[in-house]
Amino acid sequence: MNKTVKSREGTIWTTLDSGLSVPSGRDLQIRDEHKESFAEIKQMAIRTRELYSNMRISLNPASSLNQLIIEVSQIADSWLKGQSEPDPMGALLKVSNAYRICSAIDAIRNEPGISVHLKKLGSGDLNLLSRNQSSAKDYLFELELYLVLKGKGLSPKFEEPDISISLAGERVSVACKKIYSEKRLQDSLSRAVAQIQKSKRHGLVAINLDDLHPDQSILQAMDSDGILDSLNSFNTEFIRRHEERFRKYMESSRIFACLISSSLIGDSLRGSLRINNHRQDTLWVIPKLGSERQRLSDSLYNKINVNTRA
Repeated sequence: MNKTVKSREGTIWTTLDSGLSVPSGRDLQIRDEHKESFAEIKQMAIRTRELYSNMRISLNPASSLNQLIIEVSQIADSWLKGQSEPDPMGALLKVSNAYRICSAIDAIRNEPGISVHLKKLGSGDLNLLSRNQSSAKDYLFELELYLVLKGKGLSPKFEEPDISISLAGERVSVACKKIYSEKRLQDSLSRAVAQIQKSKRHGLVAINLDDLHPDQSILQAMDSDGILDSLNSFNTEFIRRHEERFRKYMESSRIFACLISSSLIGDSLRGSLRINNHRQDTLWVIPKLGSERQRLSDSLYNKINVNTRA
């Protein structure tokens, strides 16, 4: 399996009524691309089932996760034997989704509270191509973000509101919100602000946009950079549409940054492996939030950028 992580820095510009464009914030684009083989994914699926068994956690035979493990094992066996699939693209999409879920589970096998994580992931719909609201998909976002933050050396912990990280010598709260409709964004932001205020810490709001993409969709481009560019455009356009609302909440609360995330399967037309998982995180901070929040936003921005630059 190969993993590529890159970053790009940028400036967000706002056009004033006078027509003058001024810098209104900055963003950091974190790009994550995975390439994996069928044999590796089958082994991940097997380890996932064994982990549930070893932890004595019952995995409902009818559960989304159990069905995915069975299907992926069968697909991998058929493919490795050279047997044709009646729906090759459908098989590839299932395998890609299985990798995303099983790799996250694999990565937390030694984390404290592993049984809680396994129960949450095994109790709901994990069809990542459907646009149905699911507590299991909500939790998968929290788990994947936890692993991203851990990879940046931010020492995350699962605690209220969802995660906390170590930043600039203090613990900082992270409120995770998976958005299924832009009409509900204000409600989600209000809850995030309330949760962070309750924690009595400064905070970061992390928003996942996967389910705003079309149902059963994949992104197609000439190469993986083109796919990640499309995801970044999706993230930044979301920020632009709701910039006024974000600013309102950030300026009047303890929030110092927003992390906007999109993960989707992409088809790289010129890639040696065409079907891959792609993730684009866009970290957005705005200036003049006060010295303490500015210190935290600068620290987070620099920490992620240093640890992501490739």
